[in-house]
Amino acid sequence: MIEDKKTVRDYYKEHFSELSYSKKFHFATRMKNWFKTDEYNEFLATNEPDHNLLSILQNNNYSGVVFYEARKPFFEKYNGLYGLEATLFRVFHLLHEYSVDLREDFLSLYGGKEKLYALCDELRADDDAFFTLTTFLVNVVALTEELFPRNIDIYAEMLEKALSSTQDVMKVYLYTHIMLCESCFYHKNIDKHLDLYRQALENCDKIISDLFDEISFDMKFEFLVCARMINYNPAVKEQIRDEAAKNKDGYIRDPRKIARLNSVDGAEHRNVLYIMSGLDTL
Repeated sequence: MIEDKKTVRDYYKEHFSELSYSKKFHFATRMKNWFKTDEYNEFLATNEPDHNLLSILQNNNYSGVVFYEARKPFFEKYNGLYGLEATLFRVFHLLHEYSVDLREDFLSLYGGKEKLYALCDELRADDDAFFTLTTFLVNVVALTEELFPRNIDIYAEMLEKALSSTQDVMKVYLYTHIMLCESCFYHKNIDKHLDLYRQALENCDKIISDLFDEISFDMKFEFLVCARMINYNPAVKEQIRDEAAKNKDGYIRDPRKIARLNSVDGAEHRNVLYIMSGLDTL
């Protein structure tokens, strides 16, 4: 492979126009909130997301989710969860990025705060759903607490549940996503539950080391981002750096992924995490 003389950050800046709207928004908000840069402020100012919450809430097409067969029974059990997660994200982004408060509009559409709380309590009590739906469940519970707080320490609760169970690859998704949610998706510093997070990241370190060839770059880079958030020094960092360097040609492609997910658009999630991880240096 020809030696790459450009950072991935530079590559995506040059090719930003090639991304779909959702990937542009994801990339721009991550860059803004992680690096505290105004580099993408013009895009964000002129591309405010649609306020039509009902259409998002009614979209229950979860057929494209990872681990579809395992997760399908839980999406059927909690009918509408897929659309609910996306709607809560839309309300969250409009509030935090644009100071547009649609919380009451959402509650009117959904059926009220108590209905939402009842669902979250059911999800919190369902261990099988927790360990299978992982990020979908964590997002709904965490976003509900962020948008409609009850002052419940859901993060310690979820971390302790994950730490007390068998440690496997799905726990990497869980640990890192719980941490991202507590950071309010990079809007806040992590200053609570540091001992629990350190234990969780130590477990991630070992899981990634043990199953290195099987674990995607997305998971590895998200782990490194979380490590930076609490100044944890990963034992597996240099191994990840070396593997990424071998798969960089403008941006990071993952040989474990299908072609669609290795296009500049399909690989955006992975590459913005790579940029944030601290590995994106020449």
